[in-house]
Amino acid sequence: MKGLSNHISFGLHVSLNAPNLVDLNAETLEEYLTNQTGHLSGNGVSQISARLASAYAEPDDPDLALYLSGWKNTCAYSAEPGLLADPDDPTDNRKLLISVTLLHPQSTGYVGLASNNPADPPRIVGNYLSAPEDVKIITSGIRLMQKFIEAPVLKEKYNASQVWMDYGSCSQQFEVDSDEFWECAIRYQTHIVGHQCATCTMGPDPELGACVNQNLQVHGVANLRIADASAMVPRISGNTQAIVVAIAERANQFIREMYLDQQH
Repeated sequence: MKGLSNHISFGLHVSLNAPNLVDLNAETLEEYLTNQTGHLSGNGVSQISARLASAYAEPDDPDLALYLSGWKNTCAYSAEPGLLADPDDPTDNRKLLISVTLLHPQSTGYVGLASNNPADPPRIVGNYLSAPEDVKIITSGIRLMQKFIEAPVLKEKYNASQVWMDYGSCSQQFEVDSDEFWECAIRYQTHIVGHQCATCTMGPDPELGACVNQNLQVHGVANLRIADASAMVPRISGNTQAIVVAIAERANQFIREMYLDQQH
C-alpha cells in the first residue's frame, strides 16, 4: 500500500532567564481552587500554536505549524513553593521547546508485507525526508523560529536564547547555523508526529493509485470498506483524529443506507 504520508517535526530548544521551579505546590493549588487559574488550569503542553508560511509557500497557504511546549507542570516532591525542579542543578533555567512541523510533506512511504507469514508484523517504510523540498521547508521554518526567539519582548522579559546542540556530529562536520548544518540536524533529530495516513487513498480510478471510491468501498472487492486514516488523500494540514471520526460516521451512514435499500 503506497502513499504513506505523515507530519514530521523538528524542535529548537530555548533557554529563559527564569529559574526552573516546581509548578505544583500549595500556592498553585489554592490559586486553582479559588480562581480556576494558574498552572493547574492547563497541562502546559503545546498551549501555543500557529500556522506559518515558509519561504516556499504563499502567506495564505501555510506549510508549517509551530508548537510551543516545555512550560509544563512538574511533579511536586513537597507542597512548599519555590522548590527547584532539579535540586542537583540550582542554576538550571527554564527551557522551552519550539517544534517546527511540516504540514505538506512531499516524501511518501509505503506499508507492505514483511514475509508470507500472516503472523509477521507488516513492513512500514516512512521514507521521511527523502524529498529534498521537505528539508528546505523545515530549514526555512527554523529560520523563522530563530527570528521569533530574538523578538524584543522575549529578550527584554526573559532574555531568551537558543540552546545550541551538536546534533550528533553535525557541529563537527559543518559550520554551525549554516544550511548544511541544519540539514544534518534535521536528518539527525526530526521525529514523526503520528498522523500516518493515505496508504489506501480515496479516488475514482484504481489505475491511478486509488484504493477506495467515494463510498469508502475498496475497488474490485465486494462488501469491503475502509474507514480510517488510510483513506485520506495525502495533503492533510492538521491532526487526523476528527477526520477519522468523520470518515467512520460516513461509513456507518453508507452501510445503513445500503441495508435499508436492500430491505425495500
